[in-house]
Amino acid sequence: MELTEFNSAIEKLFRFKTDRDNNHYQYYKFDEIEFRLKKKLFRETCENLSKLNSIDGYEIYNSKTYEVSLSHNNRIYYGGQEEICKEDHVNKIKYSLGIPSNEYLIFFIKNLFDLANTEGLSRPIMMYRLRNRMNHSEMDTSIELFDVLKENIPRFKTLQIKSENEKNLKDFETNSSSLLFTIGFNTDLSFLPTNITEDFGRAVRIGRIRRARIEDIEPPKRKYQQDLILFYQKGISAESADLQFLSFYHILEHFFEKIYNEDLIKSVQDKLTAPSFSYKRPKDLNALVKTVQDKLRYKNEEFQINEPEALRLVLDKFILDFQEIKDEIGTYDSNLLDYYKTEEVSFSLANRVNFDEDRQVILKNLRERIYKTRNSIVHSKDTDKTKYLPFKHDRELSKEIILMRIIAEKIVIGSSDEL
Repeated sequence: MELTEFNSAIEKLFRFKTDRDNNHYQYYKFDEIEFRLKKKLFRETCENLSKLNSIDGYEIYNSKTYEVSLSHNNRIYYGGQEEICKEDHVNKIKYSLGIPSNEYLIFFIKNLFDLANTEGLSRPIMMYRLRNRMNHSEMDTSIELFDVLKENIPRFKTLQIKSENEKNLKDFETNSSSLLFTIGFNTDLSFLPTNITEDFGRAVRIGRIRRARIEDIEPPKRKYQQDLILFYQKGISAESADLQFLSFYHILEHFFEKIYNEDLIKSVQDKLTAPSFSYKRPKDLNALVKTVQDKLRYKNEEFQINEPEALRLVLDKFILDFQEIKDEIGTYDSNLLDYYKTEEVSFSLANRVNFDEDRQVILKNLRERIYKTRNSIVHSKDTDKTKYLPFKHDRELSKEIILMRIIAEKIVIGSSDEL
């Protein structure tokens, strides 16, 4: 990344104005506060970054170093520490969880700048923390730009691993998972690898189909079912992709039994009131019994509904017009509709969905895509060929989450009443 491109990124993403420079420093301004970047440090950082590899946009590595961004729900670290450092003297590995390296900072800014140019990012990501800091503390012109960005980009933490022995990417990912489990097991602190650029991008895309500013929001005009709101809030706040998906799925599942039973009752009523039905004919009675048997299964001393069919009925009841679903998906990401049309979900082998087909075909394929993906998350047995693996499949699952969120929102709204 050249300095001129970096300056353009800083201006677009953070609203820092490029100011004067000299042989050693490039200066920037935010309001009346000036920051500086040492040109030699920038060149060295970019040179180091050029020697690192990246596959999915959130890990950088070579044979002896590895760094990945993390999501977390922890207000403070254990013991009030801002950084967790551990050293494995036996295997000659050093772990550092906390402030990202200069290389990862540049890596993130470059990726986010590319995303902003393609996604039409119109607002800076810098939040109020920097402005508040300027208002409540004295800052001089010697403050370094890298330090400011690391401290003020929201939720920006990484795990760095350094090894004296050469390792491949899978080895580093194993080391990463092992450390995060060890921390969680001993301290109840939760850290998950995440694509921080995608996290920001998701917020940008959602902003396109929602009113993003608090001042634009009006008081509620409808009353919503509280259980559904709890699942919805859990879905939009969850850090892990699988929990997001399942939280939105629970909104659909909430109506399974009610709507399925309503459909069963209607089927029985249709049979009983048909002009050809006679309770005196065993053939007609057997057909009625078969209708009930087909709808219900007796297992573990209780009757169970057909969940895939219940899911189809819920979708059919609450999605009145698939064009609305198409419009919202297209506004979020214009490529997603083609993706659903042409791609299965690889880890669940879930059906393709073409939203331009007949309604009943859409309902069938949409049901299969949702239900198979749900099963691959919930039933992840070691012998299963179609199972979801956290971290490995998160990027792919994120494409399904937006579909689930839009459907869940239709159900929350469709089941509400006027205040």
